[in-house]
Amino acid sequence: MSQEKTEKATPKRRRDARKEGEVVKSLELTNAVSLGAVLLALKALVPRTAGSMAEFMRSSLLIADINKPLDVSVFADVFLGAVMPLMLAALIVGMAANYMQVGFVFSLKRIAPKFSKINPIQGAKRVFSKETLFSGLKAVLKLGIVGLLAYGSIRDAIPESADFMERGVLRSMNSTLDMAVGIGTKILIAMMAVSIVDYVFEWFQYEKKIRMTKQEIKDEMKHTEGDPLIKSNIRQKQRQMARMRMMQSVPLADAVIVNPTHYAVALKYETGKSKAPKVTAKGKGYVALKIKEIAREHDVYIAENPPLARTLYKQVEIGGLIPREQFRAVAEILAYVYKMKQKVRGEQ
Repeated sequence: MSQEKTEKATPKRRRDARKEGEVVKSLELTNAVSLGAVLLALKALVPRTAGSMAEFMRSSLLIADINKPLDVSVFADVFLGAVMPLMLAALIVGMAANYMQVGFVFSLKRIAPKFSKINPIQGAKRVFSKETLFSGLKAVLKLGIVGLLAYGSIRDAIPESADFMERGVLRSMNSTLDMAVGIGTKILIAMMAVSIVDYVFEWFQYEKKIRMTKQEIKDEMKHTEGDPLIKSNIRQKQRQMARMRMMQSVPLADAVIVNPTHYAVALKYETGKSKAPKVTAKGKGYVALKIKEIAREHDVYIAENPPLARTLYKQVEIGGLIPREQFRAVAEILAYVYKMKQKVRGEQ
């Protein structure tokens, strides 16, 4: 079960897939948007395009002298005035559609030679895969829809086109282009519907492909965040070092306030350097016992005050100043300590 891809892809897995060129992209959507751009450009350029094509027909098909060479400028005018704008519209909008889908992606891995591409077994698997089946059904569906729409539109336009020759070349070209735009619009609507289905399918296939096993997620965490066991050992060592530094400050404390068996808090007040006494060490359980042991070894005064010990342990971090509410209680203890120290010095 641990090897089944049941987990969603992590952000790192998605970044790696993108670097390899694996992205969600629908070619059908790109083709549909490009067709829409061509139709818009054609609709806007119908008068110019019709004129260029009418002139082309006059020069090439209705020429009186068959031995007279064709005027090259007519071909240039047709290409630049009619064909080129449509090609540019399809190219620019197609590139924009690709960019909107995937952004900028550059990867040589997608075109790198792979043995699996020429492996007959892998090739047979690809032939009978869900992706190939869907692509085949999509192509048949698209061809059928386009064929039916084109057939229906042309059939309906036959009566209207019967008198094209009587209208003259220019009017016939205008009517033909308008008809082409109408047919293309119907095909575009159908292609957009197909492209939406195709994009949803590609998205599901992509999400399925980049899914991860639980073991892959664990391995990724080890590489990106470090092995949990190693991190735990590092944290333990850091706590030990911090505890050692804390214990070294106990002999320098002015007093240790304790709850006889549970809490111990060491205090130090430096006149002129600190606004209030600060906590230099604290602990509970075994650490509290160790603090009291070190305090006794170095003749640091130990004051039993359970409420004060619990409050300071919970409210003040090591190196922090005691809260204003505890000034009075702490001051009484420190005053007694200073008095005892002066007495000892006087006896000496």
